[in-house]
Amino acid sequence: MEQPSKKISLIGAIAIIVGTVVGASIFILLGPIAGQTGPSLFLAYLVAFLPALFGSIFYAQLGSAMPATGGTYHYSKRLLNPTIGYIATISLILGGIGATVMLAIGFAEYLHFFIPTLPVKFAALIIILILYGINLLGLKSAEMAQILMTIWILLALFIFAIPGLFHIEPQNLTPLIPNGLGSFLMGSALAVYSYVGYGIISEIGGNIENPKRNIPKATFISLGIIVCIYALVAFVAIGVVPWEQLSTSGASVAEAARIFLHPQLVFFISIGALFATVTTINAVFMTIPGDFKALAKEGIFNKKVMRKEMNNTPFFPITILVITSCIGIYTGFSVDFFATITIVGLLLNTVILGIALWKLPQKEKEAYENAPYRIKKGILRFAIVLGVLLNTIFILLAVLDYPIVILLYIVWIVVGYLMHRRKIPKLVKNRLNTAIND
Repeated sequence: MEQPSKKISLIGAIAIIVGTVVGASIFILLGPIAGQTGPSLFLAYLVAFLPALFGSIFYAQLGSAMPATGGTYHYSKRLLNPTIGYIATISLILGGIGATVMLAIGFAEYLHFFIPTLPVKFAALIIILILYGINLLGLKSAEMAQILMTIWILLALFIFAIPGLFHIEPQNLTPLIPNGLGSFLMGSALAVYSYVGYGIISEIGGNIENPKRNIPKATFISLGIIVCIYALVAFVAIGVVPWEQLSTSGASVAEAARIFLHPQLVFFISIGALFATVTTINAVFMTIPGDFKALAKEGIFNKKVMRKEMNNTPFFPITILVITSCIGIYTGFSVDFFATITIVGLLLNTVILGIALWKLPQKEKEAYENAPYRIKKGILRFAIVLGVLLNTIFILLAVLDYPIVILLYIVWIVVGYLMHRRKIPKLVKNRLNTAIND
């Protein structure tokens, strides 16, 4: 067990969530989303917030009642059954790998925009290895890097958005939905990726200071910050640059910033865009190893292998993430393909946890009633139904362009289950009542 001094603070938890969520999308995907939505870009970000709003209730309530490292597995195991917990966890791991590949390539492509001679795949590989090294220095080193980069990102976005409000051209805001409602909804589905990752803090609940209070606080504070930033940045970008022009830009925020900001401030914003991809990869490296450890604790993965650490960082889980991500970079698949893998993995995880949360007041009555953050049953169940429905709809919208991702997940889950089915614990009452905090 880590000492209290090694625990992640509330500020650190907020930095992890904000750094995870405010990734490549607001800097890099802003253009493609604008191509679908037109001037209603900022409204698409508000619509895309709805699945996150209801999903955040799932993570906040579960985290307040039963905080744990490897939360996905433990919540699903205790409230549903161990097999579903295993499936949810390996789906989250695949989503984490997809996010790492997508963001590493996004980082490299954004850097290539400014340094055309730099090989994209090589730059993507290097940033993964740098973050691998930082995480091997220890959790606190990774947390400090996350906080500093997140501060830079927020400053960059506010430096763009606040002055930008005074440079908006009203004619750029009409017609509001030029491509029709269907195209607007497709753009909103793509914008959902902008919020993916808000529940990642539940995977390291055992490493958070005062987790029963700080997990809900960090979740809601972070999402409040994020939705305000997204709507503001999208409104300014579409108001400063015509949506047709914005949709073809590879560095949309930086391009819009050039219109009204000093070149040095544009450079500062461009560095923020690079950090936005880096913080998400860093957060994946900080959190997903907890899922490997949770499965190892149950005997599903090899305990001896998964127990080995370097400066309190699980060595083999993070190494597996790095190796698989590096392989993914060289497969040649597009960024959108890996983005779809990420969306499906994380939203599927949210759907499963929503179903698990339905059973919380009955199966873990004491934990639910003693939770510092507790939603009344009626409101909770309304939020669960709506949240599960919305997240399912956005999964289906996300795979329209890449239906092969569904096949990939089916193969991943079936192969994983066949490999470990004998090691997955049976649903035994005394195991369900085992304490889960590390």
